[in-house]
Amino acid sequence: MRPDLHPDMDLTSLPMTFQSVIPEKYMDEMGHMNVACYTHIFTQSMGGMLEMFGLSMEFIEREQIGGAALEAHIHYLAEVMEGDQVKIYTRLVNRTEKRIHNVHFMWNESRNQVAALFEGVMACFDLKARKMSAIPEGICSRIDPMLDTHQALLWPVPVCGVMQA
Repeated sequence: MRPDLHPDMDLTSLPMTFQSVIPEKYMDEMGHMNVACYTHIFTQSMGGMLEMFGLSMEFIEREQIGGAALEAHIHYLAEVMEGDQVKIYTRLVNRTEKRIHNVHFMWNESRNQVAALFEGVMACFDLKARKMSAIPEGICSRIDPMLDTHQALLWPVPVCGVMQA
């Protein structure tokens, strides 16, 4: 089912976690961006989100703590074409001791529209034990203020309704 995008939705109130100009190599046989490339771009934005929380590559290598995707859902809302400028804005939905639920919005700057939504749940992952672990307190101290701000927004987050942190 197509998500309802609230008319008062202001993506610029959210952190931008990735931006790119779409190259020709991302196009498929239909002449628009291949679905695998949406996943690639949303993966890059997940990295941008983790960086905001302090989960840099240096932190991951030093602490052996990172993030792992558990669940994902993509809504394709409008075509993205070669040369389009896209920006990904990220909204936090919720978190638990070990998981984060978020939505990435792909804003097509060239066409002035939301092109896609990526809803995901990720887990904090202990790379030594190879299992989920609690999100470190120092990371939570960066997540929680942003989560509070996002939960206070007046426009509802368009979620599929089956995912939870």
